[in-house]
Amino acid sequence: MSIAGVMNAGVTGLLANQQALRGTSTNIANLNTPGYVRQETQFQALSTSGNTTGVEAITRRAADRFLAAASLRASSEAGAASARSGLLDRAQATYGDPNSDASVFGALDRTFASFSSLSLDPRSAVRQADTVSALRGLMAEVNRAGGEIAALRSEADASLDGEVAEVNTLLGEVARLNRDIQTGLGQRADVSGAEAQLSQALDALAEFVDIRAEPRELGGVNIRTTSGLLLVGHEAGRISRDTSRAVDGFGGLTFTPAGGAAAEPLERSLRGGSLLGLITARDSDLVGMGEELGALAAGIADALNATHAGTTAVPAPSTLQGRDTGLLGTDSLNFTGTSRVAVVDAQGRTVRTVTLSFGAPPTRAVDGGAPVAFTPTVQGMADTLNTALAGVGSASFANGRLSVSASGGNGIALADDPANPSARAGRSLAHHFGLNDILTSAEPLFYETGLSRSDAHGFAPGQAITFAIRDEAGAVARTVAVTPTGTTWADLETQLAGTDVLGAYAVVQFNDATGQLQITPRPGTGGVDVANDTTARGGAGMSLSTLMGLSASGRADRATGVSVPSDILNGTRRIGTALAELASTTLPGSLAVAPGDARGATALSNAASRAQSFPPSGSLASASTTLEDYAGRIAGAAGRRAAAAERAATSAESFATEARTRRQGAEGVNLDEEMVNLTTFQQAYSASARVIQAANDLYDTLLRLV
Repeated sequence: MSIAGVMNAGVTGLLANQQALRGTSTNIANLNTPGYVRQETQFQALSTSGNTTGVEAITRRAADRFLAAASLRASSEAGAASARSGLLDRAQATYGDPNSDASVFGALDRTFASFSSLSLDPRSAVRQADTVSALRGLMAEVNRAGGEIAALRSEADASLDGEVAEVNTLLGEVARLNRDIQTGLGQRADVSGAEAQLSQALDALAEFVDIRAEPRELGGVNIRTTSGLLLVGHEAGRISRDTSRAVDGFGGLTFTPAGGAAAEPLERSLRGGSLLGLITARDSDLVGMGEELGALAAGIADALNATHAGTTAVPAPSTLQGRDTGLLGTDSLNFTGTSRVAVVDAQGRTVRTVTLSFGAPPTRAVDGGAPVAFTPTVQGMADTLNTALAGVGSASFANGRLSVSASGGNGIALADDPANPSARAGRSLAHHFGLNDILTSAEPLFYETGLSRSDAHGFAPGQAITFAIRDEAGAVARTVAVTPTGTTWADLETQLAGTDVLGAYAVVQFNDATGQLQITPRPGTGGVDVANDTTARGGAGMSLSTLMGLSASGRADRATGVSVPSDILNGTRRIGTALAELASTTLPGSLAVAPGDARGATALSNAASRAQSFPPSGSLASASTTLEDYAGRIAGAAGRRAAAAERAATSAESFATEARTRRQGAEGVNLDEEMVNLTTFQQAYSASARVIQAANDLYDTLLRLV
């Protein structure tokens, strides 16, 4: 080897070891930097015409693609599980401890205990006030829990906004680093710093979205979701909120790829990450919990109203104002059995008794007189009752509400025939119209309307309801706007069941037994919900989705809308503690309402232990059970959800920790190894310097010889 070759070997060795020392120093400096991948230096000989002329150093990141991919997957799963678990744990806490008085379940027990106490002394004003207070406290607890669950949905939605902004920032950062790496490699520059930043960006991104990294031919990586959606390559796509697919005011997520390709729903491509966890909690878990609590609230109110409908306060109230049923005066009556409406004086003696017999045709009789047939419609019943009460009272039906009043300081008492009680879709006359409700709600407490398919649906031209069709991932895949046509409920059933409307996604059926329009999702779909509804049924003004319970949020809203009526709160109407004794032969002057009668209060106290039907709600199947048992099922369902989510989060985090530990072991900085490398490279650097010095001495010697 010539002296020049020796000199070149020394210089290249000096430069190579200098580069190696820089890499080692960088590793030591980033010993505690999260996500940092250590740099490894490899040496290779330089040769010309088969002769070794020196050495060069190549610095690479000690990245393990398999462990990195495993770590990214684990981080995504942990992010989804953690986001969901945190929300469900807080949602469960809204119910309170089932064993504590300061909870929905404790308030339920107190309420029925107060009815029992009232039955011991129905004349006691103190016990009456205590019962009203317990009722108000129960509904306040239910309303609070329902409101907090709704607030958690809003919080999850707000968190989505913040996380979407972070994801978009990270996608842009990955695209920039991809370009920097590509440019650096083209210029044969050191790109290890950019690659380190890229690794850290991917680690951060994986917490929000499930991703996999594919090396690009020119440098950098393509980032896709694990389902294959390309998020970023040379340029980054962008995630945005999609208000066109909003349900309950909560929009979906849309991804727009770089380069102007068509946008698509992001939810269907997510398999992990906190975005998925928040969406799942917002659109599934919390909706289910809201529905379950709404079913409990409706069940409490319906059970108490069913019992209270047959009771009478002492003295009897002068007016009984019904609820908004959503019915029209032209609707078929569809009652069976017999019901009686009486005007009683302050001493509880009858002034007039009207017997309504719902046969074919329906008839009314006054004080045991001859029956008179009337038109078998809702308005026909109201009109005949008004005629029968003329001079001592009145009855009217307007805007979906039936109202009955007595005049002259008298009151109204109601009773069904014990052997043949009235019923429309399973509820008595007083119960169906809410004439003597002890609890009221802005939302219908039940959806068994008792309508006939031949009744007019009552929706005017131009009104519309928009259905949201969810896919199996829970994303709103499409929306279907429907303007009701035809005239009857049968026409509307046929229209909605069309394959170009809902027939491809659900079974649409008008239930003749209950008068309820039911939409049952077909297998393979994620469900059908209501995105918007501008329909209004005739003069009643109630929308289609509200009347029939088609909206999940509407069913959940019952948990925040049930309350004690103002006339009971202010004392103008007392809780019914008695049962009116009314028969077809009851004559004026007969004692119908006896002071001190506690049978009504006793019946109310027993309502908690009577079985009733609950529809499918959230994760709970339909059931015929008691209020106490259903409340326990709700508590159990909430506990199971929260516990399962917590276990999933703990397991996912353990797996993520293990994956990070293994990756750190392969890619991280070991201080002992780096100190050995530092010493080795320093010695090699010194050796290269000595080679240069030796070559320099040879040059000097030769020059002196010349």
